[in-house]
Amino acid sequence: MLEKRKAEQNHMTLFQYQELAVKERIKDPNEFPDPNLAAIFAITGISLGQFYNGHPLRGLLWLSGGITVFLLILENILLAPAGFFFLAASAIDAYFTAHEIRSRKIRFMGTSCLFWVEVMLFIALGMALGITTVMQIISVNGTIL
Repeated sequence: MLEKRKAEQNHMTLFQYQELAVKERIKDPNEFPDPNLAAIFAITGISLGQFYNGHPLRGLLWLSGGITVFLLILENILLAPAGFFFLAASAIDAYFTAHEIRSRKIRFMGTSCLFWVEVMLFIALGMALGITTVMQIISVNGTIL
């Protein structure tokens, strides 16, 4: 009812008013995920690009596939190229998903909270590896220097 009154005040039909309201709610394209950044995130960590795009289910599927490929590579090192292809496919998927979001073919719900969870896990893993390396150097040399 309120929309109808506002439309009449602005000398528009209700449809025109609703169309204008939808256009005003459309975000600036710079607020949508950047396809290049999504691909870089996907290369950095499997599924990170999809979490960045706001697709947690798709990200979890990529993550489970990545873990499976990693376990297969541990069994047979000759499957290592499959890991690179899987990583490339993840990056390509993240890039095109972000591109479709920017062109408004897919709705953007915001970056998934799982994005930040995975980022924090990578930071923690990096810190753990760094501390382990320093501890090994200290145990071998007896001192830090």
